[in-house]
Amino acid sequence: MVSTPCPIRATTRQAPMQPAGDRRRRRGSWRARTLVTAVVATLALVAVACGDDETPDGGASEPPPVDTPEPDTPEPDTPEPDTPEPDTTGAPDGDDGDLEVPEGAELATEADDGTTVDLAVGELLVVRLDSAWAWEDPQVGDAGLEVTPVSHLVDPGFFEWQVTAHAPATDELRFAGTPNCADPDACPDRTVTLRIAAADAVE
Repeated sequence: MVSTPCPIRATTRQAPMQPAGDRRRRRGSWRARTLVTAVVATLALVAVACGDDETPDGGASEPPPVDTPEPDTPEPDTPEPDTPEPDTTGAPDGDDGDLEVPEGAELATEADDGTTVDLAVGELLVVRLDSAWAWEDPQVGDAGLEVTPVSHLVDPGFFEWQVTAHAPATDELRFAGTPNCADPDACPDRTVTLRIAAADAVE
């Protein structure tokens, strides 16, 4: 006996229908989650931006220093000190004059030590000795000669005397010098002697 298979029916199961209220609740929950995610993302961006303005130790970063150029201060004008002009006194009593030997006068220095100087009555002899020595005024033994020391306000480099013959005379002028330099060994004591022979002028 041949059995006849029974036909199999295909059955289709349908998903149960969800109530409309559940669908609305799920849709609202998804919107809420989306809003929360957006807010969190925004807060994260703000936190990153704020973190850039803070120093590693958590404090607020300071703005970089700004170099401010210092104003140029003009230097005060310092007046130069007045340099006194060298004294050019060549006359007795420190009166202003010329260091040049007066016209018509004779000149004697330490190089003339031991020599005889001939003068005519009325003539002038100028004696100048190096100021490396301090010279004493000479003693005059003849009344026909007059020896006048010349004072200088500024050391011209020599001591000076003017010898005038007022009458025929013969005398010896002795100048004694002591060291007046930085190294006394370079300027030991010395003397300068001048013999003066004054006579009437020849017509």
